[in-house]
Amino acid sequence: VFEQRMAALEGETNVISTSSGWTVQFVAISTICSVSDNIISSYTSKIGINVKFVQGDDPEEFAKLINDKPKAIYLESMRNPKFNIPDFEAICKIAHDAGIPVIAENTCEYFIKPIEHGADIMLEPHSLMLYNLQGKFNPIYLFFYPH
Repeated sequence: VFEQRMAALEGETNVISTSSGWTVQFVAISTICSVSDNIISSYTSKIGINVKFVQGDDPEEFAKLINDKPKAIYLESMRNPKFNIPDFEAICKIAHDAGIPVIAENTCEYFIKPIEHGADIMLEPHSLMLYNLQGKFNPIYLFFYPH
């Protein structure tokens, strides 16, 4: 019921909830990848998947790494420490033209919704938004996927 309500609140159809950021990353990436597959990312993953790192958010840097047949491109919606926002439309077009899905970790859900800009899977922490009124901090991460 919780997942259905969160999907309705976000205007999405499919949601999986988890209790940690690591778990939501694992679910999203392991749904697409197997051990020894690779992804392209400006962010790290430590689950036995090879990561080809991109420095910065330049779409052309992502395009250069597609020749290794990655299973996904993994982005953060707003990266620390400079709060850079990647060009989702350009990176998603490059990925989709190559038949590669885009996973977006959306830590700033109030400012941007990557699924509306071409991402195929969106990961969001909702811990603060759903802060327990009794003063308890219960982490909740959501995994949105369109179908």
